[in-house]
Amino acid sequence: MFFLIRLALLYCLIGAGILFVQLGSTPCERPLVLDDGTSSLKGPIEFGRLGHDTAYTSRVFKDVVFWLPRLTDYILTGDISVKNFLFATDCKR
Repeated sequence: MFFLIRLALLYCLIGAGILFVQLGSTPCERPLVLDDGTSSLKGPIEFGRLGHDTAYTSRVFKDVVFWLPRLTDYILTGDISVKNFLFATDCKR
């Protein structure tokens, strides 16, 4: 049981790290790897809004949780390299 909790925490920490790198280094206003079709986060993360703005908090949490499906979609089945995924260099048109 504790192993699963640790695994979930590790998964979320990796996702938070990837999101932090993506938002901190992207040259785009709307990075392709973070765009979900309706709206995307813009970097850097506004830590003051995390606890107070529920819509912003849910978008950040969703991006933290769904990093592995996005990685699979863009790298394994798509044509984006690992470097372009990690640094979010491809912009949404």
